[in-house]
Amino acid sequence: MSMMRLSITAVHSRHLPTWSELRALFIEWGHRARSRYELSMMNTRELRDIGLTRTDADNECDKPFWHA
Repeated sequence: MSMMRLSITAVHSRHLPTWSELRALFIEWGHRARSRYELSMMNTRELRDIGLTRTDADNECDKPFWHA
């Protein structure tokens, strides 16, 4: 019985995002996608100028846009 109450409480306490929160999330995802694309286009010298190696850049670019 207590397990049932716990799961019902968890469902009712769930926070649904507002439109402004969703908009901010989509903007952030777009920023990540663009940034990772631009990072993938940089050559080794440009990466070195910003303190990254090709491996660092490749690891970042391999992440999906929804991962920070």
